[in-house]
Amino acid sequence: MNGPSEFHVIGTIKDWDIRHRLGEIKAPTLVTSGRYDEATPAIAETVHKGIPGSTWVLFENSSHSSHVEEAERYMQVLGAFISKYDS
Repeated sequence: MNGPSEFHVIGTIKDWDIRHRLGEIKAPTLVTSGRYDEATPAIAETVHKGIPGSTWVLFENSSHSSHVEEAERYMQVLGAFISKYDS
């Protein structure tokens, strides 16, 4: 669907765009991204702004693996988010 690699997208999803439907997401949503992520902060911000009430956390010292590169902070952020919505 993607093509030979994520950097050379020629497959069936090359023109796929779901941004216009992000507003349909009603569940609590945590968007995370790393400062040096291949899914850039601009992309994460677009997702965050598209999902009403979402929370976005940017991990300043991470690339695409914030859960590994900043594991302690990531777990704190995730735990706080889950606790906020856990009934």
